[in-house]
Amino acid sequence: MTNDQIHTIIAQNNPFRRLTVANKQSIWSQDFFDLPALNDSAFRTILDTVNFIKNKYPLTDKNASLTLTGEVGIGKTHLIARLRNYLNQNGTALFAYANVKTYSNEEFINSSFLQNLASDLKRTNNQEITQWQEIAAHLLNTCTNTNKTAKFLIQRFDDLYRQYQNRNQDLLKIILRKLSQQGIKGNPYLLRAIIWTLSQTYQFYAVEWLKGNEIDEQTATAMGLTTNLNQTPEEKEAAAFERIKQIIQIAGKYKPIVICFDEFDEAKLTSSGQTQAHIIASFIKSLIDNIEQPEENYGMVLVTFMFSSIWKQQISSMSASSAVSGGTVDRMSTATKGQPISLEYLNRESTVRLVEFILQERLYEPHNLTPPDSVYPFNRDELIQLGQEKPTIRRFLDWCSKNFKVDTNTPQDRFKQALQEVNTINLEGYLEDNILISNALRFGFEQLVGQSLEGETSTGQRLNQLVIQEVESEVNIVDANAETEAGHNGGWINFKVKGQENGEEFIIGVAVIQQDSARSVGAGLKRLNAYQRFGLTRGCVVRAKDKKLGTHTQAYQRLQELVNEGGEWAYLEESEIRPLVDLQTLYQNCESYQLTAEQVSEFAQSTIVENPLLREILSDPSGEIDPESVTEDTEDLFAATSDEDFNENLEDDAEYDNLDFEALVESSN
Repeated sequence: MTNDQIHTIIAQNNPFRRLTVANKQSIWSQDFFDLPALNDSAFRTILDTVNFIKNKYPLTDKNASLTLTGEVGIGKTHLIARLRNYLNQNGTALFAYANVKTYSNEEFINSSFLQNLASDLKRTNNQEITQWQEIAAHLLNTCTNTNKTAKFLIQRFDDLYRQYQNRNQDLLKIILRKLSQQGIKGNPYLLRAIIWTLSQTYQFYAVEWLKGNEIDEQTATAMGLTTNLNQTPEEKEAAAFERIKQIIQIAGKYKPIVICFDEFDEAKLTSSGQTQAHIIASFIKSLIDNIEQPEENYGMVLVTFMFSSIWKQQISSMSASSAVSGGTVDRMSTATKGQPISLEYLNRESTVRLVEFILQERLYEPHNLTPPDSVYPFNRDELIQLGQEKPTIRRFLDWCSKNFKVDTNTPQDRFKQALQEVNTINLEGYLEDNILISNALRFGFEQLVGQSLEGETSTGQRLNQLVIQEVESEVNIVDANAETEAGHNGGWINFKVKGQENGEEFIIGVAVIQQDSARSVGAGLKRLNAYQRFGLTRGCVVRAKDKKLGTHTQAYQRLQELVNEGGEWAYLEESEIRPLVDLQTLYQNCESYQLTAEQVSEFAQSTIVENPLLREILSDPSGEIDPESVTEDTEDLFAATSDEDFNENLEDDAEYDNLDFEALVESSN
């Protein structure tokens, strides 16, 4: 291949661009690109700690912790993503990621962490099985002395439940009794909820219950669970820590669980005057001290990532203060006797190795290229010189991206190419992320401020000289009295769009509500209907059409109220929201693509102004509810189970002693 041919391929591909963008989605991405040379020593230390508590037997202390420190851009997000990907691919351990920035209220930290933990255990592995379902399958196999896969049990569970129900027998009660005989005697409601995650009918309700959220009485009765209704936030907080302990103890019977704490705010003070780092450090100490695990359990590893300055100024140097007293520093890193592990800067050797690896894996090998030098088109001596300056990984990769010699002609060419690259990013589960979607919508509306919009929407409504004057962020419209839900942090209306159409002012409140729970949807619609309270002329809920509402639910009643008062349900379609997500991602990382924010805004205008979802939100509502977005009441297939029935002594339930459970499992095959 000639140099001209190599230059043509290089001009069309910059393998360093996407590597400079690391965010929460990177951690959960299924197409994670590993850079094994980065922080490999720290990575191995974490794995060694997991394997130690997993395999050391007998060992009474099955909990361990590590703290890793470094500067901005040193590669901690990559390390967390690498760890999660390794644990997932190898089946080594369960994984949860605790972004502490979302723990906005220190008085409800237990509730926030419980929501976080239960949501992350809902994440799927490489076989599209959730971590909850892995745990449930293990429990079911334990009590039946079988070795069925989780996928098999998910396919068979509902049919198997009905077989027992037709015999007037409660399958869940039998399973709990057999687990008790095996020495697993955890909270029966919690065990029930975990096992229900195998049900294709009730798995979403089970996860909501595990989060501590409310479920309706009819569903709770069918599942043999409590409703969690009418609990005050204080009562939920008091119960949350006990539930966290029980979840980790039960999970530990299956695999180790690794929990990473990340995204500490260096300057933020809580209402009590303590720093966020102090609050989380005390919480970690509580987890280490209070979660008792039998020696046969596989244990728990807590890994905390924080800036070096936070460790030195707020944790290490203040260990004698009341804020972090009582051995908190030692509990932050028990595996290294209280000493943090420092993440590594690049050096003269690692800069060259890193560039060689990225070019080989992402450019030369995929395009069958043989370059004149393994770091071509870079200069090897220049890379070594940069390494002597010990740059952070982010700074070095950003330099590589900006200095990769590509023959782009104009900023608009770079924009088109960059947008294509951003669109290839795998944003696993992003359609369930209310905040990400609302931010993308708000970004789109902000680009339209001051423009006069005309034309017809996809549903036949018209825009007539409509001008957006302002987009007000959620910070100013949060409902202090709103119950806290995952993804909302106490506020339901994500933003307001203010403007005029035909000389008449409008203020549209927009709420993205993708939760499966009808109760969560109802809570959001309750706020969206409060026009006077939040200064709205109409409300708009953004939600996928296939997330249907039952006509018997309170959520449906509130949807009717919204429509009757001039509001609407704007349907969330991936084809309409993904372009906005991509444009916002490009806007936030424009420098990595040698573009300015102003250039991105300019080139994005034609796409944004024609976006069907933005136009639908702005247009006059139809005043109707599409019948395809709701579902009629259906007959409940599950017999009601009262609390009295559930609380019977399982070991005395002799009527089940002669049942052949294994035969029924096989018969459902």
